[in-house]
Amino acid sequence: MKHFKVSKISKYRSELMGVATILIFVVHSNDRGVVMPASIKTICALGSLGVDIFLLVSGLGLWYSLSKTGGGINWYYRRYIRILVPYLLIVCPITLLSLVEGKDWQSALLDLSTINFWVAHRGAWYIAMLIPLYAITPLHYKICQRVKNPIILNLVIIAIVTFLVSIPLPEAYDTNDCVLHNVRHVLYRLPAFFIGFMLAPLSKEGKNVSLLLVVVFPLIVVVIERLLNFGYWPGMLVLPLVYVLCVFLTAAGTKIKKTLEFFGKISLESYLFNVSLPSLIILSLPSLYNSPWNKGGFLYYFMVVVVGTLLSYIVNKLSTRIINLSRKKEVC
Repeated sequence: MKHFKVSKISKYRSELMGVATILIFVVHSNDRGVVMPASIKTICALGSLGVDIFLLVSGLGLWYSLSKTGGGINWYYRRYIRILVPYLLIVCPITLLSLVEGKDWQSALLDLSTINFWVAHRGAWYIAMLIPLYAITPLHYKICQRVKNPIILNLVIIAIVTFLVSIPLPEAYDTNDCVLHNVRHVLYRLPAFFIGFMLAPLSKEGKNVSLLLVVVFPLIVVVIERLLNFGYWPGMLVLPLVYVLCVFLTAAGTKIKKTLEFFGKISLESYLFNVSLPSLIILSLPSLYNSPWNKGGFLYYFMVVVVGTLLSYIVNKLSTRIINLSRKKEVC
């Protein structure tokens, strides 16, 4: 049985994030109303695995950073400033614009704070998820350091989360304005994070893992979940997908890697613009949105991707400067 060198996930971290960014473009094409055959829509829906790739890579990266620092105030500062600076640079102007257009200021502030995701399923849910996830990760790391087998611990957590999301909510609670519904929406995606966290020590030690565990076992779990209508089965595809991507990236040329690395560097900003730009383009360019040139919504979504990528690059550069300046002050 062949093996997978887990350290390749760390080696190709930026490229994997780039693939995840492109998959988010694909899955959001469905949400943005791009017209396509049902079979293609089904395939595009699997682009949601981009989120799972993000979380797997994040879990691995957070373990690495905690293994160096152990956590602490400085760790929290570095983690939160990395997500909150670009978030605020992008969302604050949109919030101000919404206030000019007459939006209630209390609702606008709840959107900006990400609280409205938990109570109304509105706003950047990924940021809303990262804030509490980062808060508990150092504690999880410390527990993993103290138990005899952290791999078993993470597998148990994954099993518990999978069980919890499989419990059907009463109809009255299964709505966007119910906190339980929105918490479950986040829990669906957490197994990928714990998979990354579980693999991180193996990656650091340069160990290989049998393809039986990396590919075959997750696929068996997918089949069981599909048959029993249990859990969030696409999430179990993330590890086999990452393995296939690592094999591809090992053989890929420099241009492909550089392109994916570029999208990986702007992954967070790209997600935020992909969430916020569609409604802004519709409002500011209604004639283009309703024109014959936009048949099927392709031109409109093409603009969302292209303009969003350009703005993401600009905001990423600005965010990096702000973050670097804050770190210089921190050192001083």
